[in-house]
Amino acid sequence: MAITKKTIRDIDIKGKRVLMRVDFNVPIKNGVIQDDTRITAALPTIKYILDNKAKSLVLMSHLGDPKKDAKKAKEKAEKAGKPFNEEEYINGHHKMAPIAAHLSKLIGKEVKVAPSCMGEETKKNGGFIKKW
Repeated sequence: MAITKKTIRDIDIKGKRVLMRVDFNVPIKNGVIQDDTRITAALPTIKYILDNKAKSLVLMSHLGDPKKDAKKAKEKAEKAGKPFNEEEYINGHHKMAPIAAHLSKLIGKEVKVAPSCMGEETKKNGGFIKKW
């Protein structure tokens, strides 16, 4: 028995909401993307969805592990005798805004960023909110 693989092209997406998990966990330094390979790899699927008139497209990704990364950065700062502000570090390193701006340029459309994966503002913007 042959196994057939389905792809996005096998699904009628016209007028439907599409939730797509992407791996945009890319290296960012001082708000600048260092390597966009993972972003460009997702472009054919993103463009296909947009070109085939999906009602909306929500991209889900993550960017590092804020607590784990902050712990490492704090240890490094302490070794160097430098001050460390965890909130400032997380706000500066774990934001999807530079990725959204870069993706906007690549696809020629505005990419909005939810302020969080939960909360009232995210709900207003049509974000997907669910507690597991």
